[in-house]
Parts: sequence; structure tokens; C-alpha cells
Amino acid sequence: MKLKKIASLALAGIMAVSMLTACDTASNDGDDNQGDEPIVTPVDDSFATAINGELSTAQKNTLTITADSNLEAMLKKVSDRVDSYALQKALNEAKDGFGFILEGQSSVARDMRHLMGLEDTDSLTTYNGKSINPTGNAVVDGSVVNPQWNYFKNTADSKNTTLDLIVADADYTDEGLAHKVADELGDLMTANRLPGEGTASTGKDYDYDYTGHVACVKVDNLRGDNAYYVIALEITQTPTEVVNV
Repeated sequence: MKLKKIASLALAGIMAVSMLTACDTASNDGDDNQGDEPIVTPVDDSFATAINGELSTAQKNTLTITADSNLEAMLKKVSDRVDSYALQKALNEAKDGFGFILEGQSSVARDMRHLMGLEDTDSLTTYNGKSINPTGNAVVDGSVVNPQWNYFKNTADSKNTTLDLIVADADYTDEGLAHKVADELGDLMTANRLPGEGTASTGKDYDYDYTGHVACVKVDNLRGDNAYYVIALEITQTPTEVVNV
């Protein structure tokens, strides 16, 4: 995205001209002053709309994705400093050029959570203190185990907001990227990572509603020979006690 400020003595105003795309573009040029004061512009909701268009009716009844200007601004701030080597490492370990950025691959997701006022472990990828693909199986000593996830369990007092970053190959089209995100969300629901209802340890029954925010930027490395999409996905769970009359 290019922003051009035009000062006018007569009007003493500022006009911002921007080219909106499904994913904004951020240059990873190593300038520490970039992104310190994100410029607030109307949020582009086309990417969120495209993701919702790929979700089934049942999936949208569980989770609807919207754009969020604050999430977008914080993602731009992080992306200006992201290590392209770390992104490539995450991409190499991802399937089909698309996957979550896990702990140990890069600290960028943790930095993003801090900027959004969340804890280090406020992540779908956290499993018993380990970092793991949230739609995959947990493997301990070579054996697949039934994972006890840290988030969105059937309990009223579970932490209710997660924020994760996804890295994707720049070869994806806007439509292809939206389709992959929708598939990942569908997998989360299928794996019961977003339970619709459940009984807490107190014996009380709860229904769970979910809201999601998404933002996306395109990051070019310093040499300009590699590019990546970085997607921020924030999901909040709201439990409602079921009162039987």
C-alpha cells in the first residue's frame, strides 16, 4: 500500500490516497522507525468477506469472520520487523505452502499477542506447554494421543481469546488464500477445537458462540526475491449457561 500525503496551505488538510487490495503490502526493509505510528485508515473487509463466502452455512453459524482495523494496524507493525528467514522456516514446515507459525519457528506471533494485550500462550497452537499444529494430532514419543488442548474446552472459565499467525506462499491468489483460510477454520471445527456446547466440571451446561477477526499483509524480504502472506487470526469464545426450566 502506498500512502501519499499532500499538504495544502489553502486548506491545511491531508488527503490519503491508497490502493486497497485483499491483502495490504508491507516492505521488510529493516527500518526500525517503520510502523511505530500506524496510519489509521478504513479497514478493507474484502478478505474477511471472501473467507465467509467459502464457509458453509453450518460453519458460519459457528463462526463468522470480520475485519478489524486494530488487528490490521498491529499486523502491519509486526510485519515491518519480521525476519524473512523465520517466515521461510515456517513455510518449509507448512503443508501446501500454508500453515500456522509455531513457537520455535519465529517469535512474531508472540510479539503480535503482546501488542494486542494477550499472553504468550493465548494461542490455538498451544498444547500442554508445547507448540503444535492446531488441526493435527498430538504426537508423544511416536504415538498419537488424545490431546488436551489449552483453549476452547468445554468449560465456563477457559481463556476465551486466541490470536495466531499463518504464513502462506505468495503464489496464492486472493481467492485461493481465502479458500485455504476457510478450510483451516473448517478443520478447527471438525477437530472440535471450537465446541458448540458442553458441560463444565461444575456440572453446568454451556453453549458457545465465537467471533473472529482477520487481517492480512504481504511481506517482501530485503532482497526482493521472496514474498509471503502473513495472516492474523483472532478468535473469541463466549460461553452462555444453559438454564433448564
